[in-house]
Amino acid sequence: VPSTIPEGKELSKVYDGNTDVPASVLAVIGNSQSDYFTFSGVMEGDTVSLKNTFNGTFDNRNVKSDLFPGAEKITITSLEVDNPNYILNNKSFDIPAEITPKGVTVKVNDSSYE
Repeated sequence: VPSTIPEGKELSKVYDGNTDVPASVLAVIGNSQSDYFTFSGVMEGDTVSLKNTFNGTFDNRNVKSDLFPGAEKITITSLEVDNPNYILNNKSFDIPAEITPKGVTVKVNDSSYE
């Protein structure tokens, strides 16, 4: 896993009360693998990618703040490569991620405020 995720490639979801990683976030990882993963030990002329069959879980279900611990990463599991000449020794990696606050509406009498 690269030591830093490129600017604008951070992963997030809006708070929904659980640690599930939405399919849309997993698709971003799968479709932009070079932003999140690098491979070493691949022979010249060979290509290796991850199969898009992995899963992910946020490490916490909450939004992180100064006062409360919250999500800081997604643990990607069940990783496999698409080239049968190679195998992953580690089938799990952490990627920096966050859960963002969910908007709510407050209604006072007949007026609503967001």
